[in-house]
Amino acid sequence: MILLLIMVLEGLGTMVNEELRHFLQENSPDSIILNDPAFDNSIVGISSEYNLIYDLNKMIVELSEDNGISTDEAYEFIDQDTMRILPYIKESTKPVIVDFSFHELYN
Repeated sequence: MILLLIMVLEGLGTMVNEELRHFLQENSPDSIILNDPAFDNSIVGISSEYNLIYDLNKMIVELSEDNGISTDEAYEFIDQDTMRILPYIKESTKPVIVDFSFHELYN
């Protein structure tokens, strides 16, 4: 899958619940939005096929802060309950989860 960021969506908050859902419903009704509200602020873009793109590190931090758990526990939860189901979701609808931490190593 070739990713093309067509918009940057930093700090969406309630937009995911309203405007973004409406946008996806009109353009790609089968696109999947991860259901945990902790992940709303982890969306960093949309692919050219309307797959939501999530930042893994933001997901970990948001889940950890929202639930009062360690980042290791948050990663384990995401790995077991989110990442492992992705191979079973139709390619054209599934969210993309990207680990941008390599960028931090070079800056």
